[in-house]
Amino acid sequence: MHVVDLMNDDRSTIQQVAVLIGESLREVAVLVAVFVPLDVYVQGRILTVRTLLATIAISGGLFALGVFLEVKRWKR
Repeated sequence: MHVVDLMNDDRSTIQQVAVLIGESLREVAVLVAVFVPLDVYVQGRILTVRTLLATIAISGGLFALGVFLEVKRWKR
C-alpha cells in the first residue's frame, strides 16, 4: 500500500474523531444510567421519580448525541 493511498482514505480525520467521541459518549451514557441510581442507593437516599427522570434524560441525551456523531457524514 502506498502513502498516497493512505492519504486518500475514504474517511476523513474529522469523521474518525466524531466516531470516537460518539463511542465515548455512548459509554458515558451507560455509566450514568448505572451509577447514578447506585450512588443514590449507597448514600441511603430514596430514588425519586425526579432523579430517575433526570438520569434517563441525561443518559438518553448523551446516547443520542453519541449515535448522531457516529452516523453523521462530516465534510472536510
